[in-house]
Amino acid sequence: MMRDWVKAHAPHCLLVLTVLACLLRAVLILDAPRPWGYVWDRYHPGIQILYETGELPESRACWQCYHPPVFYYAGLPFYWLGAQIAGEAATARNPALPIRLVIVLSLVCTVISVFYCDKLLRLYRLTDEYRLLGVALALSLPCLYIGSGGVEADIVLTAILCAFLYYITRYFCVDSGSGIRSVAVLGVLAGLAAGTKYNGLLAAAVGGALIASKHLPRRNYRRLLRDAAVLAAITLAIGGWKYADNYQKYGTPLFANGTALEGFSLQRQMKWGEYQFGTFPLISAVSLMSPGSPEGILTDMPPYRNVWSTLHTLFWSDMSLFSRANRHGGPDGMYPTKQIPFWLPASVVFLALLPTLLAIVGAGVTLTRRSCWPLLVMSGVTWLVYVQWFVAQSEWALKTKYILFLLPAYLVYMCFGLKWVERHAPAPARRAVWASLALLVALTNVYLLRFAIG
Repeated sequence: MMRDWVKAHAPHCLLVLTVLACLLRAVLILDAPRPWGYVWDRYHPGIQILYETGELPESRACWQCYHPPVFYYAGLPFYWLGAQIAGEAATARNPALPIRLVIVLSLVCTVISVFYCDKLLRLYRLTDEYRLLGVALALSLPCLYIGSGGVEADIVLTAILCAFLYYITRYFCVDSGSGIRSVAVLGVLAGLAAGTKYNGLLAAAVGGALIASKHLPRRNYRRLLRDAAVLAAITLAIGGWKYADNYQKYGTPLFANGTALEGFSLQRQMKWGEYQFGTFPLISAVSLMSPGSPEGILTDMPPYRNVWSTLHTLFWSDMSLFSRANRHGGPDGMYPTKQIPFWLPASVVFLALLPTLLAIVGAGVTLTRRSCWPLLVMSGVTWLVYVQWFVAQSEWALKTKYILFLLPAYLVYMCFGLKWVERHAPAPARRAVWASLALLVALTNVYLLRFAIG
């Protein structure tokens, strides 16, 4: 059986997949048409301003300069190193090398994200074959792969919140004493998350909810107040000043440029009619990657407006954003058309319905399991915040990378769903599921290579 073979060869398979993941990312970065890699919005001007002036950019200084500063500070050493290698004069004329070196930060964050995916799988005592499957899907996931080759803040936030989910789960399920050190770690991660992007604030909300859920049933009010106060104090100390500065300068703690301000505004007008929630037209979403699909910007395409098919397709492909010319909406040729056989991304996206269905099953069967409450709270708070944010905007709001930090929870739920199927399904069905998942990993890696070389 496929499962038995995977279990017997798990260490060797993991080594092969890790080496393959490194090689694929090297090809992605070296062959990228732009030094900042594959990004929706350009974040690197904020780092350039910080390097050139020694001061953080004003919120209106560039399109993405309104974000909190952790990403700019984290990217600065890599940019500085590139500038030293290239020379100041060369950097002033052409900052391509310093910008390209900032992608190393994204690679580091990718490693951290996958590392904590595996740590969370271990925490739930999933055996080697399940852990290998989870790590294999994480290493092969197109959304994470594309993010690892770009200069932007979302991959940094993903790494921070993947770590936060692991530590809050361990705090909730394992740390019976709930020592101050555990809470301090959570506070640091929550502060870094809030200091990276506005949606990082949800870490503090999740932490507060789980601290209360841990101590209220035991009537341990003293520990509850202490842990909540420590979490709040450290979060505010690390990540709070940007919000205070925004309020002082702009009258709102969540200032943003462009249409993003509609989503971050505390007085939002919901545009539910702009999006469709009741259908799942996956064929239409996938068809945008076909050679015969119409020209135009991705967000102007009708399939983009369907929430579930768009998020799924962007999780398992680029939905044509970087592989079809002019889909991005930037200058002509910024991301030229890639020669990828249409059957390849289409096969990946449709086959990827299997782990998603397994994750839904896993979420259902663990709904009342107390040890899975951190996954449930993190997922629930994230979806509540994200839906409220994107329905307040009319464009460029549906991006799976904004919720990519739910990947560890997705993988744990998928494994629990797979375990449930193995307990209840006949042997031929179990073999078919494992074979399909193995085929998905294989096809996805082929797709990543074709995406990288175009």
